[in-house]
Amino acid sequence: MKYVALFLLGVLFASCAGLSEEELGKLNDYKLNSKNYYTQGKYHQAIDQCRKGLAIDDDDYSLNLEMGMALYYHSTLLKDRAERMRYLFGALEQLEKTDSLRWFFGDDDYRVHLSLGMVHYRVATEYRRQLVEAERRLANVQNAEGTTDDEIDVLEDKIDECTEGVEDEIELAEEHFAKVLSYERQNENIEAILYLGQIYTYIADYEKAVEYLSRGLDLLERSNGFLSRRLESEDTMDASERLFFENRLQENIAREKDLRGILANAYGRLERHEERLEQFELLNERGMLDGILSYNKALAERDLGRYPEAIIDFNRFIREGLAPDSEVEDHERLTKAINSMMEMAKEMEQANTVLLYVAANPNKEKDLRCALADLFASVGMFAKCVEQYDILQARDLLDGDLYFNRAVAEQELGRYEEAILDYDLFLKEGGISGLPLGSDERFRKAADGIDQCQNILDNRGRSPGENRRP
Repeated sequence: MKYVALFLLGVLFASCAGLSEEELGKLNDYKLNSKNYYTQGKYHQAIDQCRKGLAIDDDDYSLNLEMGMALYYHSTLLKDRAERMRYLFGALEQLEKTDSLRWFFGDDDYRVHLSLGMVHYRVATEYRRQLVEAERRLANVQNAEGTTDDEIDVLEDKIDECTEGVEDEIELAEEHFAKVLSYERQNENIEAILYLGQIYTYIADYEKAVEYLSRGLDLLERSNGFLSRRLESEDTMDASERLFFENRLQENIAREKDLRGILANAYGRLERHEERLEQFELLNERGMLDGILSYNKALAERDLGRYPEAIIDFNRFIREGLAPDSEVEDHERLTKAINSMMEMAKEMEQANTVLLYVAANPNKEKDLRCALADLFASVGMFAKCVEQYDILQARDLLDGDLYFNRAVAEQELGRYEEAILDYDLFLKEGGISGLPLGSDERFRKAADGIDQCQNILDNRGRSPGENRRP
């Protein structure tokens, strides 16, 4: 070991021997500045400092490595695809050069393999996006009149190019991450393990995906526990250090959410639906279940025959999962959710499942009946919608928000007197916990609804007091 250290020292001296004291000073300044910018997430400035340092010593190992990763992380901030790809390929070029310099440190520096694996994986995801887009465009033009063979050929060539790109980049990423784990002290490297789990999911090796993702998530939980304990117990931590630990913990939590969704998908592919559902229940317990994950949870519940829970979670997806700028696939999910809910609702009605479920789970009755009411309203079955709200009212479970929903259905059914009364109750008692339109919009709609119903009643010579709901 002593001879290795002396050899490295000699190489280091030889590397820097041609630099003047002034150049060495500038080089160290650029290194320090680039590291500071990098840790602050200011990757563009870090790249600039790395370039200036490499202009002095082009073979500086740490600067080459840092520049490669700064290029990579900067690419994640860019919206323009061509720019992202330019930075990613720049990162690959820089890291491959770093790999050629790795002999300086012997074969013990895993960081180059980890970095190259991350960049290759990212390039694969970019190719994957382009592949999906090209496949959609091809499907559209094939069904359109006036499409030429040349247009189809261009898209088919693009699909072939992207398919090959994905396969090549995934294979390279897998090789680099596997190399990281081969190092004696890196056999529990969280990054490499979790990336391999995602890779095995992509190549449909779901048994390996489950193995690696489960192992990686266990390590991630241990890391989160450590970070939490440090933040709770460390009174001497300065502000910048505390911010670092807080940001790292939040990044880990966000990552856990994505990875448990991927693990659940792998369990689903293996038809291990109980374990699949466990992942979503863990996310729900930790407050991480958003609209899209609610949709996936509902699919697992449906496949297990847990129809009431599936209907509740499909409804949660419909309320929370569709943003105004949602993509096509979200609308595809919406259609699938409504169709699945209708099928389950019919089976539940035939088997009298609703009464059995609410008897066993009285605290879930409001969620289930509201989900059914929303479903019936979405397909124009307004009488059945009102029926669910009437049952909730009989149980003293109808609040201000739900008065608005029932009023809309009653107005659609021509029950104008009842609609006016419910709109009025909503205006008096309505909260802001209901529809995604927001309370202001609903209040305006309620006031307009009263005017519309009253005008119809006035034309008929009737008043809303004549048919007051008991």
